[in-house]
Amino acid sequence: MPILPNTSVAFRGSGPLYAKGRGFLFLASLLLFTMPLAARAQLDLVAASVGGDLITERDIQFYLFELRLYDPSLEAIPDSELAREAVPSVVDEYLLYRHFSVDATEPAPESLNKTAENAWRDYVGRAGSEERLNQMIAGAGLRPEDVRGWLTDRARRSMTINRALTESLDPALFEQAGDDPSNAQRFLVAQIVVEPRVPGEEGWLEAKQRALRIYVDIERGLPFEKAAIVFSDDLATASRGGMVGWVEQEVLAPDILEALRELEPGKVSAPVRGPGAYHVLRLVDFETPLREERLDALRATRDQLLARLRTESDVQLAERYEGVMRELEIEPDQATIWEKIAGREREEKEEYEGLFNP
Repeated sequence: MPILPNTSVAFRGSGPLYAKGRGFLFLASLLLFTMPLAARAQLDLVAASVGGDLITERDIQFYLFELRLYDPSLEAIPDSELAREAVPSVVDEYLLYRHFSVDATEPAPESLNKTAENAWRDYVGRAGSEERLNQMIAGAGLRPEDVRGWLTDRARRSMTINRALTESLDPALFEQAGDDPSNAQRFLVAQIVVEPRVPGEEGWLEAKQRALRIYVDIERGLPFEKAAIVFSDDLATASRGGMVGWVEQEVLAPDILEALRELEPGKVSAPVRGPGAYHVLRLVDFETPLREERLDALRATRDQLLARLRTESDVQLAERYEGVMRELEIEPDQATIWEKIAGREREEKEEYEGLFNP
């Protein structure tokens, strides 16, 4: 009879991808039976092993929290089912990091901390406020300090992987000519919407004055996300700190498109009159044809490498995840669950056309 319910650390699989690792399993089992009972109860269950690097159920919970933060519709999916979808993407990340970290230089602490802090700010923006984010973290059975620590570890992995992949590409792809918002085809946008409260030009004038006050407050240090929650008249985006998502340039009203093309990422526009309201816009990111070409090259290089690593590396899965890696035996450009979510965001862009296009 097992000491803890559902705590099997047995790994199953077939072929070179799934080495049996009996020595590792024996030590893990021995550890379970020789630890004090209280310590055993707190032991993170093993979800997978990538070349001896363990991925625990605790690690998976951080990924699940991020997935649900980015796509609230996933709240309806049980942890066990969502974890089975997420595990292949997590294994891929660890495979790439293990491959590149052997010869890689550790990211500079300032750069690493900045990347992790930006990720935390993105979390805050998607939650609507830091207080709301902390509540969501607690609801997921996590602690804010642990999430921040995980974001730092995740940043270390992603920075190492992206730098190594980038260095393998044609340098011509990284020429900056034309790689700016003026040539963007898509924009990642946040907004504060200020609607007229009375009909006619009097209403438009009053709305403009309110929008200008909001803009000045943001310039003086009020976080954009908080301003959106408090002041925006568009409740759907206000609840996400103003985040609209990716918007294609062809659906944007001309004045709004012009304003976005003049912004730098992270900057906020003065109020722009659109159909039915004034908009205070924040450009989060953008895509140009050159960036798209660069991203395609990056993905192709990544997928070719993963196709090899998946068959050559010692990847072991806990019994409860048996079968989830079947997708690794098909085409290497199989979308990760994060890319599927991004795809859904693009498909749902029509929802926002009314906000931008007359």
